[in-house]
Amino acid sequence: GGGGGGGGAARMVPLEEEQERWYKLVGIVVHGGSLSGGHYTAYVRNEERWNFISDSTVKPANEADVLNAEAYLLYYVRE
Repeated sequence: GGGGGGGGAARMVPLEEEQERWYKLVGIVVHGGSLSGGHYTAYVRNEERWNFISDSTVKPANEADVLNAEAYLLYYVRE
C-alpha cells in the first residue's frame, strides 16, 4: 500500500493546490489475468466498511486486503 505520509492508501490524502483539499478512497478495481483476458474484481467502501466484489459475490473485506490489492483503478471522493 502507500499513500500520503505513511497513512496508507485507505486513509484520506491531502492534495496541495490553492487550498488544502482532502480525498477519501472509496473504491479499488483490481484486474487479474493478462492483457488478452482476465477478470475484474473490486473493493468498495460502504461508510467505514470495505466489501470485496466479484461477479455476483459480495463479502466483507478488511483494510489489509484493500492495502495489499494490486489496484488497476482508484476511486476517491472529495471530503
